[in-house]
Amino acid sequence: MIEICTKKAKTQYSYHKRSKYEKSYIVKSLALQLQLFLMADELIRRVVTKKLRLAKAIATEADNLKNELTPTPIFYHSIKFL
Repeated sequence: MIEICTKKAKTQYSYHKRSKYEKSYIVKSLALQLQLFLMADELIRRVVTKKLRLAKAIATEADNLKNELTPTPIFYHSIKFL
């Protein structure tokens, strides 16, 4: 992760003109931003996965209930003759 941040710092922040302290600060700041981004990405992925599981469970349960409540063909025939 530090290597990625160092490359980014060298290309975007006039890295070669900075003091050692500033270089360290820039790299640590970028590393923190990257870490926060990755944590947020993982959190979003977990939430989406949980919501998808919940949606699948609800859809399955609704399908099961629909199948239980659907009248059978025998029931249709008995209504026609009444």
